Amino acid sequence: MKRHCELTRCLVVDDSTEWRGRAQGYLASHGFDIVEAETEDAAIAHCVSDMPDVVLVGTRRATAFIRQLRRHSAGSNAVVIMCPDAGDISSVGDAIWHGATDYLVKPCNREIFDAKLRQTGIL
Repeated sequence: MKRHCELTRCLVVDDSTEWRGRAQGYLASHGFDIVEAETEDAAIAHCVSDMPDVVLVGTRRATAFIRQLRRHSAGSNAVVIMCPDAGDISSVGDAIWHGATDYLVKPCNREIFDAKLRQTGIL
């Protein structure tokens, strides 16, 4: 499949295997190279060694993860999208304040997912 974007490396951080799989499928169809992490610690370790272009984070401690990520990646242009559950969007403002580029409420369908990628400039 033809690559639609110049940003190619994406890290999906989520404690839900189902959501990681769904996000990975959506991203793979656009030609992204994808790495998954189930925990924030594993994701930070990956980012320190090989910072991705895009990070989707939907863990319970997403805001703390984003804060730590931005501290470790000073000057990084990574696009960070917080992916809270529909019933837990109260921390979105804090996540944006601490460095999230945008947010995407999960679960969502392919059209909404792709629209967010376009809106944030990833596609």
